[in-house]
Amino acid sequence: MGGAASDAAAALAAAELEVEQLVTQEREAERDRGSSAARTEALELSLRRKDGAATLLAAADDDHAVLGTVASLLHVSGGHEAAVAAALGWASEALAVPSAEHAAAAIASLRREDAGRAALLVGATARPSDPATWPALEGSAVWAREVVRAPESVTPAVEQLLERVALVPTAGHAVALVARHPGVTAVTADGDVFGPGWARGGSSAGESLLELQAALDEARVAVETATARAERARFALTPARARAAEATRAVEAAAAALAASAEKAGKIQPMPAAETK
Repeated sequence: MGGAASDAAAALAAAELEVEQLVTQEREAERDRGSSAARTEALELSLRRKDGAATLLAAADDDHAVLGTVASLLHVSGGHEAAVAAALGWASEALAVPSAEHAAAAIASLRREDAGRAALLVGATARPSDPATWPALEGSAVWAREVVRAPESVTPAVEQLLERVALVPTAGHAVALVARHPGVTAVTADGDVFGPGWARGGSSAGESLLELQAALDEARVAVETATARAERARFALTPARARAAEATRAVEAAAAALAASAEKAGKIQPMPAAETK
């Protein structure tokens, strides 16, 4: 009987440990979800525009058919957001529209309403280029176009802006590349840009819209991931608590059986020994 009680106690300890671990997982997931949600809200506030672009986005007018901000439409891989934003320049904070006619309508509405100015990217009017004619890059340098994905309606304009634009690690690499290949523009990881006959760079005024958008996308994924973790823990808690309750009943039953056995043993008196004559 002692073995049964011991097994029941071990099963209860395991069940209670499982419940404790799941409660901890749920609590940690909820904490992560809360912090990620707060970061998401802060980043959304940072991305709110207060210029002509904001007016066009808020209007959602079919006449100018804004496709969205360029920052929200592009996906940059490899952590190159700062460099790509520097390479795109004004376009990294622009809005995308499907045609020149839509761009004209958008600009006209801003002027009519005295609502500020906006930069617009028009994929339909961009000219194509052939990267096969570009020079081969060496080392860790990569063409900017290779790390950027965009919707088909925006891709031609983005590719035109990034024509012969290479991403390199340092200013030394950029200077050497531009000197070796006339017509190539090189952008460093810090966002300094070196082109044929010009350069721009220096300290950053803050994260670009591309960087903020990438951070927002990551924060939203973190919220979804943490929410899923919390839901899985909550779902697993119900049967785990049921197992703990069943194990508790088993321990109580084993204890009762032990007590009954002890009581029964106590009622059995040994027979007196026969007297020796």
